[in-house]
Amino acid sequence: MRNVLLIAYYFHEKENIGSVRLKGLAKNLPRFGWNPVIVTPQSPEKLDPYWDDYDIIEVPYQDLMTQWKRYLGFENHKTVKEQMQTKTYKNKRSWLEKLARVWEEFFTYPDGQKTWYEPVIKRIDNLIDEKEINAVISSALPLTSHIIASTIKYRHGVPWIADFRDLWTQNHYYKYTSVRKFFERRLELKTMKNADIMTTVSEPLVQDLKKLHQKEEVYSIPNGFDPDQINPGTSLSNKFTITYTGQLYRGKRDPEPLFRSLSELSRDGLIDLDEVEVNFYGPLESWLEEESNRLGLESVVKFHGIIPREEVIRKQQESQLLLLLMWDNHSEIGVCTGKLFEYLSAKRPIISQGITEGCVANILHETNTGTAVKTVHEIKEVFLKYYSQYKKMGKVPYQGNEKIYQYSHVNMAREFGKLLNKITSK
Repeated sequence: MRNVLLIAYYFHEKENIGSVRLKGLAKNLPRFGWNPVIVTPQSPEKLDPYWDDYDIIEVPYQDLMTQWKRYLGFENHKTVKEQMQTKTYKNKRSWLEKLARVWEEFFTYPDGQKTWYEPVIKRIDNLIDEKEINAVISSALPLTSHIIASTIKYRHGVPWIADFRDLWTQNHYYKYTSVRKFFERRLELKTMKNADIMTTVSEPLVQDLKKLHQKEEVYSIPNGFDPDQINPGTSLSNKFTITYTGQLYRGKRDPEPLFRSLSELSRDGLIDLDEVEVNFYGPLESWLEEESNRLGLESVVKFHGIIPREEVIRKQQESQLLLLLMWDNHSEIGVCTGKLFEYLSAKRPIISQGITEGCVANILHETNTGTAVKTVHEIKEVFLKYYSQYKKMGKVPYQGNEKIYQYSHVNMAREFGKLLNKITSK
């Protein structure tokens, strides 16, 4: 069994979708001859006892956001955005938002986790020989994970796989100015020059990385789900429930077309809103409630905030339908969000609203697990189909096929194992 150093910033964070890929990789790599040595920030949360036998090295540090929350008088356990929506900060909101934008632009270059770099490098310099590390995998975001791995490769010559769950300066959600992007693009090129292999989650993103970095060794390894979390047959809700779990992006990943569809179907007498419930689990968004209320859906749309991951999984499994929100933009064609694979393991029908081309639509079609829709008309058609099934059978039947299992964490780890074998056999 050879050792691979896994730079896994979000390993502890149950509610972060990035931790799902990292834990799935760590859990299944030993099947393919690789023992993970996991480097992650120190956390007050204790990991599940399952991980007691794994080699986990916690490196303490204080991130920039925690420091600034303290300076500005915010609570550390809530996001700044969430707290600025409360009455306490109502009068301060405008200047605080401006300050936050300036702070992000200049002080979080290349990210807000950059203060983790020095403590990790100090700890790892001795660890490479101590643990007999044969290879390194870093996974980003945050980008600091790749910068750490690049330094390790430069100092110790250990073969390195750089995994992009999301792209760096090519990310179509990139929110900084062109000035920052200019310098950050230079940093990206310099950092990734040391990578032996780059991986990402879909073939369109592979082509983006190849074009920018002029590398041939770039591979697509999709996200996946833990086969141990496959829906065991959880009882469905009595109401016609539609569930969304995760973050939202106003104007991009935005459920307003779904809200309009429900409002129009109710107005035309085609559905009974007393039977319908739309549930959102994730960070609270004031604009989302305003949108639903404007369309008369106050009694239908429910906002539950962030709940424990175990409860999220159960809510997905008991829902009649699962909602996936995508941005209707060609740049989204290669985005294969980890949320999709969670939904696959829930074994419930999926409505993907947004772009109707690309990897999400292809996977839904291939596995027969749902439909990608764009317009209000298309949403209404699909919604009525599922609603009719619910009225006739008392539930929406699941019709997915066995092809969902090719997207398990076992297969994901198998592909990483092949690449590890490749770079260490040179």
